[in-house]
Amino acid sequence: MSVKGGLSRKSLFLFAGVLLAGVLVAGWLWQPWHDAVMTVTVSVSTDEQNPAEVYKRAVTFSTSKGSKPLRTYIPLEEWEGELLRLDIRGKIKSRGDAKIAKSFVACSAQLIDTTGTVKPIEFVGWRNDGSLHFHPRSIGSLAFVAPKEGDSPYVYSENGLLWHVLRVPKQGTLRINFKSVMQNELKGDPKPSVPGARVEWRLRSNPSQTRTERPPDVFIYLIDALRADHLGCYGYSRPTSPNTDRFAREAVLYEQAHAASRWTRASVATLLTGLYPSAHSVMHKKTDKLAEWPVMLSEALKEAGYRTCSIVTNSHVTEAFGFDQGVDVFKSGNLRTPDWVNSRAAEFLAAQDRSHPVFVYLHTVEPHSPYAPEPETFRRFDRGFEGSCDGSVEALRKVGWIRPKLTTEDIQHLI
Repeated sequence: MSVKGGLSRKSLFLFAGVLLAGVLVAGWLWQPWHDAVMTVTVSVSTDEQNPAEVYKRAVTFSTSKGSKPLRTYIPLEEWEGELLRLDIRGKIKSRGDAKIAKSFVACSAQLIDTTGTVKPIEFVGWRNDGSLHFHPRSIGSLAFVAPKEGDSPYVYSENGLLWHVLRVPKQGTLRINFKSVMQNELKGDPKPSVPGARVEWRLRSNPSQTRTERPPDVFIYLIDALRADHLGCYGYSRPTSPNTDRFAREAVLYEQAHAASRWTRASVATLLTGLYPSAHSVMHKKTDKLAEWPVMLSEALKEAGYRTCSIVTNSHVTEAFGFDQGVDVFKSGNLRTPDWVNSRAAEFLAAQDRSHPVFVYLHTVEPHSPYAPEPETFRRFDRGFEGSCDGSVEALRKVGWIRPKLTTEDIQHLI
């Protein structure tokens, strides 16, 4: 049946269908093709609470134009006053059969407190070059700064994870913005944002005293390779340390103290900076040296008005490896005796104005190999020896440093 003077009903429906399809096709052609999906999740955790997901969202976007910034607010009242770990994960994958270039999810995060103060969250960590056997992962969240950003930069990580630990203020809120970063936006070799504890540190030319009384003198007397359990004050049966024992009775004796490393250079770098080897980067290589950015104890005390002195008898803690920073008088003599160290210290102290405090670092190596004590010490602790290893450099090399071939008598003699 046809409509009088016009199209049939069947033809009318067909025309409408074709028109609608044309509109859809035109809209599809005019709209940018969304060929990627950006997914972000935010989780928080504490010492007592396992990670809990507090935000998740997935958005599609065109890689040719990039994603529009995605913003979210996350209230933190539930964790007020607590230490909170924030984990942000982001990934970008192709949509459907589309092929996309490598890309990253970048974020800009701020912490807002009850006063409205905005504090940027810095995702920074240490890069691991892969050579460290006992630190298989980076410490902290290594972040790269996205290009073309202003005061509040977007950062991203190569593995899609950023994390940070913060103390939650009163009525604290997280404000986080996300966006995509495409590989073709990155120029050259991007450099990670790394800790800059000393970026703005400069020694003042005229140290100021904020207190009227004279600060105490500070001495560190380090005896290299000395075992605590071979001292009388730590329970050793033989009278090896009468002077140290006498001093310990009038001092504070620490029963739990551990070196940060198994060798001198890394351990002393930790002692004088307060940083773990993974932070100050003096690890296990013979070429490792202390960089300028860590603030050494000598530098901090010099700024506070101290006169500083270091006298060392181990070649691993000399000027060549950066241990003279902030030191007014530095003297080194490899394997010299404690008498040599003490006399140099006495010379330094005699030359000082007593109104100014001093910091003196003394590093001796008497218990270190090679083992060549004075005859009177031999007679006191070793009455007769017929073994093969007398403790000399030649004898120690002969038995080997790894799993040395020593008899029980050899070991007792060396002890």
